[in-house]
Amino acid sequence: MAADEPRGTGTEATGAATPEPERRPGAVARAPDGRRLPVSPQVGPYVVRVEEGKTYLWCSCGLSRTQPYCDGSHAGTGFEPVPFEAFMDAEFHLCGCKRSDNKPYCFGNCRGHHRRLSER
Repeated sequence: MAADEPRGTGTEATGAATPEPERRPGAVARAPDGRRLPVSPQVGPYVVRVEEGKTYLWCSCGLSRTQPYCDGSHAGTGFEPVPFEAFMDAEFHLCGCKRSDNKPYCFGNCRGHHRRLSER
């Protein structure tokens, strides 16, 4: 096949689909209803130590290089950081998949723990 010829779906020779290309930083993911979804930098929480009374900015876009905290990489994405104040000195579990139902805290969405008991 010449380099300029279109390639098929990758299933012609083996019957198996070719793997999806690696996700690029900033690539737009969409929910079935068309909403933009954030990039998920990791499955599972970031376990961080926080100080009582200190305000933190949790990254909601998934593009920050200082996860789980915002570094301004969200500019132009439509996402904004989520501010939260630590109510005690503690170890917090902050969402790594960016799809928590209780942002910025990990709610288990990426691991299927967010379903109601009636849905299991």
